[in-house]
Order: sequence, then C-alpha cells, then structure tokens
Amino acid sequence: MAVKKKSATAPLTFDIGGKLLDKIETLQKRSGAASKSEVIRYALQEFDFAGVQIEPKSSKQISVRLSNKAKTELLRASKKLKVSVGELLRLSVESLPKRMAAGSLAPAAPAPKKAAKKKAAKKKAAPKKAAKKAAKKKAAPKKKAAPKKAAKKKAAKKKAAPKKAAKKAAKKAVKKKAAPKKAAKKAAKKAAKKRAKKK
Repeated sequence: MAVKKKSATAPLTFDIGGKLLDKIETLQKRSGAASKSEVIRYALQEFDFAGVQIEPKSSKQISVRLSNKAKTELLRASKKLKVSVGELLRLSVESLPKRMAAGSLAPAAPAPKKAAKKKAAKKKAAPKKAAKKAAKKKAAPKKKAAPKKAAKKKAAKKKAAPKKAAKKAAKKAVKKKAAPKKAAKKAAKKAAKKRAKKK
C-alpha cells in the first residue's frame, strides 16, 4: 500500500477576531482535524478567489512624534489590554469629535514670530546705514582736495611776495638814484647863488 507524502508547509501569522477563532476550534472538533492549520488549509482549498468582490480599504502608514510620557502610556495600555499600538491609535482618533472648534489646536502665541521678522528687517536695514556711512567716508576725501587748493594759493602768494619785494627794491633804487641828482641840483643852485653874491 502506497503512503501519501505530506507536502512541505511554511508558517504564516495573521490577526483574527475572537468569533472566527471560536468557529475554527468548533470545526476542528467536529471534523476531527488534527490542528487549526488543517481547518485553514481546507478553507483555502474550497474558497473561490476568482469570485471575490471586496472593496479594498485604503490605508497609509504615517509617522508621528509623541512625548515620552504619551508613548509610555500607550505601550503600557497596549500590554495591559493585549491590543496592538496601532489599534489603540485608531480608536483614539475615531473617538475625536467630527467638528472641532476652529483654531483649537493652533499654536498659542504666533506674535513673537512677527517681532522676529521685524528684528530681521531692522538688521537688514542696519547694513544699508553702514553702507551709507561708508559712502560718506569715501566722499570725505574730496574735502581734503580743498587744502591742496589753499596750499597752491599760499605758494602763489609766496611767489608773488618776492616779486613785490623786487618792485619795492627797484623803487628804492630809483629813489636813491634820484636823490644824488637832486643833491647835485641843490649844490649847483647854491654855487650859482654864491657866484651871484660875489659879483
């Protein structure tokens, strides 16, 4: 007599509700199946996958940030209730009211941000003032050009001064030359007067 070879099996873990688990155990007892796995294998063998019409549930995985305290409480509740963390998160979100007050979760004080923007604007304006001051400082050397002109005028005056001195000296020389002539004339006049008296 040929012995049937058992096909190789692989483990598969999945979540199942309490009612379905009770049904599997009941079917196992009635049918005389060796294990729950035998019942599941039989169910899959008889099931028509081609005729299944199920609306797929759209789900997305998200990552959120929790405080250490909230995370600890969540994990503790998960162990105590023997429920997954995801299930507890879904229940907590579903328990929220559909209509929440407008701005109820908004940050408390957004005003300091505006103040920060104003400070940033002032800081930006400050470099402009500094640039203007720098431009004025660069413009300042033009004033230094004025002393050069004054120096040129002084030099011109100094040059003019010797010319005036030369003119004065020339006038004095002319006067000195004129003085002997006058003295000679006076002497001639005196001599003429003396001659007239002798006669």
